[in-house]
Amino acid sequence: MVKILGLETENQEIEEEIRETAKKLLAEKQVDVIIGYTTGTLPLTSSPIMIRNEEDVDKLIWNNLCYVNLA
Repeated sequence: MVKILGLETENQEIEEEIRETAKKLLAEKQVDVIIGYTTGTLPLTSSPIMIRNEEDVDKLIWNNLCYVNLA
């Protein structure tokens, strides 16, 4: 259980798997961009992010604040 801004979450393992998969897909040139969530500019928010290189994969998050439709 991880606490983010006082909220408990069990999503740490999922977040790590997302990052590993994104890094692999970008490294193998299977995709040009990963669309996901990053920490928002305001407390208790997340924002959409487009990742185009492996160095930025660590910006991806997955928690209870990731609910905005990315489509």
